Amino acid sequence: MSTHDWAPLWEQLESDRPDDATLLRAATLEVGSPRKLPEEYALFEAPLADYDIVELTVFDRPVARGRVAYGDGFAVVAPVLPVHDDDALGPEHIGAVIERLADNAHAEGAETVYALVPPDAVEHYRAFGFGDAD
Repeated sequence: MSTHDWAPLWEQLESDRPDDATLLRAATLEVGSPRKLPEEYALFEAPLADYDIVELTVFDRPVARGRVAYGDGFAVVAPVLPVHDDDALGPEHIGAVIERLADNAHAEGAETVYALVPPDAVEHYRAFGFGDAD
């Protein structure tokens, strides 16, 4: 059961709610990607006023971006999106960004992270450690 009011944090993320989204949650320390990326990939972080961004790059080209907003003991992540329309994201790309977002949330004092996930990504998020929130 969802025990936090995640909706105000979602508004801070400035992200469209995915159609038919499923609300999932995970303990921040249990989120992880089952597949690691090759060494030519790197993750970069940018703290902003209302949320933080994690960006995945290959060499020096950004390919994916995710956002996280923090509440009191919990956090909310927006879907990981490609930076360019022609970028195809695999589960390993999404997993790397989600794992770093959860790590950042834990560093900010969040024990739980919520994600609104589009239907085609639910199984990937389950593999990253998420389960049903309601």
